Amino acid sequence: MTNIPIEVGKEKLRRTSEARITLIEEHSAAFRWLMASFLAINGGGLLAISDLEMPTTMFRIAGGAFWLGIICALGLAWRSQVINRQAIQRLSYIELIWATAIAVRDIDPKVAEDAERDFATISPLSARAFSWASVACFSVGSWVTGFAVT
Repeated sequence: MTNIPIEVGKEKLRRTSEARITLIEEHSAAFRWLMASFLAINGGGLLAISDLEMPTTMFRIAGGAFWLGIICALGLAWRSQVINRQAIQRLSYIELIWATAIAVRDIDPKVAEDAERDFATISPLSARAFSWASVACFSVGSWVTGFAVT
């Protein structure tokens, strides 16, 4: 255990709390925009091909790609929320460490370092995969539609 000046603990707690609040606000804003975009482009693609004259096979491929793009957008929503909850929980734990350190004026540096390291290990890779899959599905659907109607 290491004694800490109370000002250091308060500053660390303040920064961690601000980081958590910013994370929630920024994630929410970006997430709403991203989700709306993925749903709009794939839903719009699906709606657009419904009135087109095109071979049945091409219609099924394009329609399936747009539909899968919508499913991937919903997968993105799910994974993003799971990742965000993990981040909030880990930041809350770091806040608890520093709030306790302030109260008792003592901290175990290893516990704080481990908590910070644990927070840094959160990987958004699965959410990114859903994002790119949605974009790829839109691209495939658009390409097939363009090829079929020209």
